[in-house]
Amino acid sequence: MKPIKLFVFSLFFVLLFSKVTLAQSSIISIPSTETYFDDDYVLTYERFNFYGIPIETKKSYNFSICNSGDSPLIISEISIFGEGFRLLNNETTITIEPSEMYYLFIEFVPTETKNYNGTITFIHNASNIHSPFSLPIVGTGLPFGTPEFWVEDKGRGVIHFNNVTVGKTVQYSLPLSNIGNGPLVISSIDVIPEHYMTYEEITESFSLPNATTPITIEPGNIYSLIVEFTPTKAVEYSAILSFTHNAISGLYSSRAMKGPNIYGTGIKEIIASADEPAETPTAYSLSQNYPNPFNPTTKIEYSLLEASNVRLAVYNNLGQEVASLVNEYQVIGKYIVDFNANNLPSGIYFYKIQAGNFNKTQKMVLMK
Repeated sequence: MKPIKLFVFSLFFVLLFSKVTLAQSSIISIPSTETYFDDDYVLTYERFNFYGIPIETKKSYNFSICNSGDSPLIISEISIFGEGFRLLNNETTITIEPSEMYYLFIEFVPTETKNYNGTITFIHNASNIHSPFSLPIVGTGLPFGTPEFWVEDKGRGVIHFNNVTVGKTVQYSLPLSNIGNGPLVISSIDVIPEHYMTYEEITESFSLPNATTPITIEPGNIYSLIVEFTPTKAVEYSAILSFTHNAISGLYSSRAMKGPNIYGTGIKEIIASADEPAETPTAYSLSQNYPNPFNPTTKIEYSLLEASNVRLAVYNNLGQEVASLVNEYQVIGKYIVDFNANNLPSGIYFYKIQAGNFNKTQKMVLMK
């Protein structure tokens, strides 16, 4: 099937099933790279797309199948058809309990420079979609020696510096990867103002100390680009990183790629949480969230014995980060952070803090 026909066919499925979900009492928001099975309905997205990767290399994706109904979802068979695609899971019958999630792993290995088309088919007991049900899988094989540019920004496409005292410098390490099989050459990297910011304001506050171009990244290697934020005044900053490179595939496929976005806020002085106690904490701590279980919001409290860079993030039971709550420099004190899990399915999650040499993880339960 030609790419245009495949896209139209897939778009038809997206629109059709999106209309089905509008009649439901609850709609779960999921990334466009996933397929969502519910006990009452099925919501699908046309995104089993591996895009272009060089021949003789391989790429695997995991797609989540989620059951938020109140009875078991049973998938009795999953089959994949099409040259170049392979299903890595080997289970024959899959039972997904209510509020649970199953990850489906698919691998794409092109051997020729051409477009690849396949399908993945499910036989299941979901109520208002036919069984078997099929979705298209697409990918493109690129010539050997093609570099592939990947920016490891954890899928968010955003760098947040949050609150930083005017005149203080905070760094962020952004990994730039070449997952192709030819040398990746980045000929220029620029910081471009966004919205109301001027070029002078941005270049005074954002800098790239190790962005000496050209930068050559060999296949399989990573270059850590240092992004520095030194606010000159107490305002909100907004900019975009722009790369000019020789890659023709990957997450950013244009030769003049814009992204990810950079945000930061300059403040006159570092202000701790309003809940900071009058006395200085005597130890680091990360308390149990409350309420727990929760739906869909909860509070996470922690204390800092020393001023340091703090990172607080939430992970699912596969260790994948699903939310970044804090990533900034903070002073001594007690802090309370609100976490809203409205866009996540029920299940067990973990939240982890890293502050100086202090690391701790706690478990919490989202029950919808």
